Amino acid sequence: MPNLSDFVPFANRAVQESSFSGLPGRGNGPADAYRHMLWAAEVTASLKNTGLSDDAAAAIARNALGLHESDLLSTPDPNPLVNPYSHQMDLQNNEIGIQVGLQAPGSYEQRVTLIRDSIFEASQASNLTVPPPDANSTGSLAPDTRTYLKIA
Repeated sequence: MPNLSDFVPFANRAVQESSFSGLPGRGNGPADAYRHMLWAAEVTASLKNTGLSDDAAAAIARNALGLHESDLLSTPDPNPLVNPYSHQMDLQNNEIGIQVGLQAPGSYEQRVTLIRDSIFEASQASNLTVPPPDANSTGSLAPDTRTYLKIA
């Protein structure tokens, strides 16, 4: 059974790709959604490429990525950008990435293209949502830092 640390290189690659994507909102914006989707796709594809079934690869990826999200919520000094709403959006974006990883297990470029196309289509359709104020929020929901990509 792989450890979360086995997937750190994929996380680093996803951070780099999302940073260079030109998308706004690296903290809870479209670039953050892109990073989550790409990391989840990479984790899932790597598991699928070991010969695991779709169900097994998706379950292990979901568990590993979910552990990462749980760790972020339970830190003693939580990041103000991490809250239950952003956590739910991260999990949703992870699910999209898991599906991409199952659809395109062989080619990193194909996974990147599928995710970029999904994000572009969602942003063109104005499918962006803003979270409600919460305990971690200042009450100011500036669109550039507090918007989340929601892909239906």
